Amino acid sequence: MFGEIGTKTSGVTNRKEFWRKFLSGMRTNETDAPFALVYSRVESFYGNSNYSDTQGKPSNQSFTIEHEGSYNIPEGHICMPPRINLNEPDEGFAAAFRESCNHEFLYLRDDDLIPPHLLEGLVSPF
Repeated sequence: MFGEIGTKTSGVTNRKEFWRKFLSGMRTNETDAPFALVYSRVESFYGNSNYSDTQGKPSNQSFTIEHEGSYNIPEGHICMPPRINLNEPDEGFAAAFRESCNHEFLYLRDDDLIPPHLLEGLVSPF
């Protein structure tokens, strides 16, 4: 799957096209990734994407993310709002997105970050 993603996304020059091709590559093995939900950072909560916390580190949680695409998630599903402000508490995937800002890779399985009701109604090959 990762080789397919690399092949599909090489040479892409804009964000929208990258995510479209990324999702296309993810679909090559839906057993490894039964669904995908992609968001991109669109604005800083403080109006400056370079906002830093008191220790001078970039703040990863003070911004809004916007839905870029998905697969195997029904249109209008509760887990897929068009925008999420990561500075506000949320019962959705916001906690998982906030946590992912602190890691290069975040694997969630049976995790308390995602309320079980958000996964109801999602298509899965299992």
